[in-house]
Amino acid sequence: VEKAPTTTTTTTNTSNNNNKENKLAPFNPTCTHAQTIALNLLSLQTSDVLFDLGCGDGRFLCKAIQHIPYGLSCVGVEYDEMFVTRAKDAVANLNQELTTKEEEDGGGEGGTKRSVIEIRHGDVLNESIISPSSTSSLSLYRDGTAIFLYLLPKGLKRVKPLLEKAALERKRQQQEKKNDDDENDKPLLRIVSYMFSIPGWDPIHVDRSTKGECPVYLYHLT
Repeated sequence: VEKAPTTTTTTTNTSNNNNKENKLAPFNPTCTHAQTIALNLLSLQTSDVLFDLGCGDGRFLCKAIQHIPYGLSCVGVEYDEMFVTRAKDAVANLNQELTTKEEEDGGGEGGTKRSVIEIRHGDVLNESIISPSSTSSLSLYRDGTAIFLYLLPKGLKRVKPLLEKAALERKRQQQEKKNDDDENDKPLLRIVSYMFSIPGWDPIHVDRSTKGECPVYLYHLT
């Protein structure tokens, strides 16, 4: 059995702006139960590209590739360099665990590519960070299909135009595939926001089953 490639972490440091006012939320880790709920709501598939805007120490993305170890592509964007380092370390450790398990199980899933996490250091509001012009880099606008957010209301308000732009780009792509009925039935973007709702948008579902009934909001942009 051909062994799948190892999970990799790419750290892109392109932000030298140290203005703390650009931070959209302080670090406050998402609890494990809420992560599981968010993953279930997003209904991730192996073809998805998941973005975590403000990924902190990378725990949600690590949870995602444990959930879907093959085929999923993930991008985390984090402003604080300390948490970028923690995220990189977390992914490296998880990669080793998955490699060991794969060896114990006698190999991966044929030649299927192992799920990948890329960590980018920079400001979520900087479009060169979330949507690089190079086609070799995953872009929120061009490639993103699922998004996880745990930001303060003011942060959500600031990223909302980026989400709308991503949906418009996905719609343009979808219109170019008019003959693909399956593609046209899918939402352009699935977005989960933990704790706070996105201003002006109506979620299609709100889950309050976490301890303390902290809400997890699901949005479909169509």
